[in-house]
Formats: sequence, C-alpha cells, structure tokens
Amino acid sequence: MNTGGDGREPSRPVCESQRGPSFSSDRLYFDNASTSFPKPPGVLDAMADFAATIGASAGRGAYRESRLAGDVLRRCRRRLADLFHAEALEHIIFSMNCSEALSLVVHGRLNAAPPVISPTRP
Repeated sequence: MNTGGDGREPSRPVCESQRGPSFSSDRLYFDNASTSFPKPPGVLDAMADFAATIGASAGRGAYRESRLAGDVLRRCRRRLADLFHAEALEHIIFSMNCSEALSLVVHGRLNAAPPVISPTRP
C-alpha cells in the first residue's frame, strides 16, 4: 500500500466501508450482470441452496435434478409474469447478459414483437 510519502496519493481500498455492503429490504435486485458482487443475502442464500440441493440445468435431461431445476425456473417465470402482468409465461425470457437481452429486444422490435416492459425509470 502506498502511504503517500513519495508524493503520490495514498492507496485506498476499493471499498471504503469496513462493514461491508448493505441492502435495504425495499430494493429490487434485477441487475446481477453489472453487480455480481456483492449479492444480497437472499440471493446468495437461494444460489447456495440451489447448488447444494439441485445443482443441475433445466431442460438438459430427464433426471430428477434437471426436472427440479425446470420447476424452479417455471416458478420464477410465473412470479415475474405476475409482477409484470405478462399475458403468458412465454413472454418472460432469461438472457445470459445485457448484450444478449438488448439484441433480443432490438430484433424483436424490428420483427413487430409485442411491446417490451423495462424496469427503468424515466
């Protein structure tokens, strides 16, 4: 760590807080891609539980864990459909990252897809 004795600015940790991250209960957490760390405790707990109890990819096989992963995915899709008042579960999709999501939106709009709901504020 640079102490500043050589005329340069002292080094500072990336995170100034010694207490660690804090998350309020009224925060909606949609953007994992841009903030993969730290995760809110509820997200981390759900990820650990999934990895410890299921640990499989949905739709990749007919074995029990793959079917359970599909059930988790369908429940998530249903909850998002209810939140956004989607007409059908098929209207809720998941993407690998923001670039893929934006590409899907652009291509969808060019092909006269239904309107897109975005959780951004004006």
